[in-house]
Amino acid sequence: MSLLTPEQMQDGLLRLEADLLDLTTQVGGTVAQLNRAAELLSEVTAKVSVIADRQKDTEDRQKRMDDLLFELGASHLRLQDAVEKFLRARTDGQN
Repeated sequence: MSLLTPEQMQDGLLRLEADLLDLTTQVGGTVAQLNRAAELLSEVTAKVSVIADRQKDTEDRQKRMDDLLFELGASHLRLQDAVEKFLRARTDGQN
C-alpha cells in the first residue's frame, strides 16, 4: 500500500470540495423545486376549495328548484281540482 503524496492529497481534497459544491448546488435546486411544487399544490388546493364551494351552491340551488317545482306541481293539481269543481258546479247548475 502506497501513501499519497501531499500534492495527491491536495488534489483529492480539491476534487472533494468541488463535488461538495456541486452537491450543494443540486440540493439547493431540489429545495427550490420542492418549494415551487408546494406553492403549486397550495394554489390547486385553493382552486379545488372554490370548486367545492360552487358545487355546494349549485346543489343548494338545485334543491330549491326541486322544491319550487314540487310546489308548482301541487299548485297545478289544486288549480285543476278547483277548475273541475267549478265546471261541475256550473254543469250541475244548468241541469
